[in-house]
Amino acid sequence: MTNTLQYWHSNGYLNDFYDAKNRLNTLGINDYDYCELQDLKKLCQWYNILESNKWRISIPGSIQKMVFFSVPWNNNLIIAVNGGGTYAYDNGVNLLIYEMPYQKMEEIMKTVKLSHGNSWSDATSKIWQVESALKGENPILYKSPNLSLKSYKNYRFRNVKIHDYYLPSYDVENNPDYYFKPLDIAKVHIPNGWFHSCIYLGGGMICNAMPGAGSTDCYGGYYNSGGKKSSSGSSEGDIQIMGWGSFLNFFRDNNGNLIKPSKVVRLHPIVPYKNKDRVIQHLAEAIEGSSNYYDKRGRFRTRIDDDGKSNNCEHFVNLVAHAIDISEYTEKKKYEHGHYTAKSTHDFYLPSKFSENHSFFNGLTSYQQSSRINQIKNYTTSSSVGKGDNVEGIKMQARIEVQPKTWYRLS
Repeated sequence: MTNTLQYWHSNGYLNDFYDAKNRLNTLGINDYDYCELQDLKKLCQWYNILESNKWRISIPGSIQKMVFFSVPWNNNLIIAVNGGGTYAYDNGVNLLIYEMPYQKMEEIMKTVKLSHGNSWSDATSKIWQVESALKGENPILYKSPNLSLKSYKNYRFRNVKIHDYYLPSYDVENNPDYYFKPLDIAKVHIPNGWFHSCIYLGGGMICNAMPGAGSTDCYGGYYNSGGKKSSSGSSEGDIQIMGWGSFLNFFRDNNGNLIKPSKVVRLHPIVPYKNKDRVIQHLAEAIEGSSNYYDKRGRFRTRIDDDGKSNNCEHFVNLVAHAIDISEYTEKKKYEHGHYTAKSTHDFYLPSKFSENHSFFNGLTSYQQSSRINQIKNYTTSSSVGKGDNVEGIKMQARIEVQPKTWYRLS
C-alpha cells in the first residue's frame, strides 16, 4: 500500500523514528509524495546511518541526486551524484555500500567513486548502468570487466574485506555465525605458515577441497587423511561438506596428532563476483562431481609442478567464489622463487572467465543437483545465521530517486 508522507506521519506510522518527517524532507521526500511505508522507514534508517558515517563517506560538495535501492545480496545501496547539477559538467557518480554490524562482524561503509566530470545526462546513464550490473548475475562487473591481481598486493581480489581472528577462542570455535556470513571464504592457519581454505556455508558447516586418502604431497607433510578414490582409480582428492570444528582441526601430523590452529581468516566479498544462487549451484556440482573435478584438474597438490601448476584448496574456493583459477599462495611462492611461470600481474577479462567457469562446473555432472542445492541453501538460511531488519537492513520495496535539500552534504 502506498500513501503520502503526510498521511503516514499524521497517523503515527513513523513514530519509531525521531523527527522522521523533517529528515525525510531533507533527503528529498516531499509531504505529498506517495511511498510504501516500508520504504519511508528504510530512508529513516538510512538517514541515521549516513549521519554517523559521513566521516567515512566523504563525498565533497552538493549532493544533486540520491538513488536508494536493494539487490538480492544487499539491502543497503545508494548511488549519489555530487557536483553542479543539470547544466554543469562536473558531476561525480558514487556508490555507497553498507553492511550493518552483527555480533562480532563490524559495520561496513564503502564509498566507490565511479566517475567524475560528467554531464548530467552522462551521470544519469552511469546510474542505470551501475544499478543494472549490481542486480545482475555477476555484480562485480558494476565498475569494470577487467581484474588485475598483483604480486605487491599478494594477488588479493578487489572488493574483498579481510579480517583475522586469533585462536584459541571459544567464541570463534563455537559460534562461527557470529564471525562469518554464508558463502564467505575462511582460511585456517597453523603456526608454521600452512593454511587450509573453505567456503563457509552457514549454520556451522563448510565446504572444502581436500587431499586424497594417504596423500603425502600436501601442506608440507601435514594433512587430514580424508578423501575418496576418483573414477580413474587413484586417490586424487575430494570435495566435502563438514562441520566447523572438523575444519578448524583439519591439520594433523604424520602420526595423526592434531596440530592446533593459530588463527582463522575471513575473506568477505563486499560486492560478490557471482550471485548467491550461482555460487550454491557450483558448490553442489563440485560436490556431486568431485571425481570429475580431479580428473579434469589433476590430483590435489600444494606443491608446484614443473609447469608451474598446482591444485589446492585455495584454487577451489577462488573458482567457486570468484570464477578465477588461481591460488594466491602458489603465485606468491612462484614469484619469490623466480619460477619461470611467475608473473608480477595476472590480468583477467571477467565476462570470459565467468562463462568458462560456469561451463566447467556444469560439466562435472550430467543432471540438475536439486537435492544438494537445497541442502546448501538450508545451511545458508540456518536459524543461527543473522537475519532481520537490524542485521540486513530494511529491504526496499521500490527504487527511490530523490533530490536532497541544497544544503545537504555527505562529508
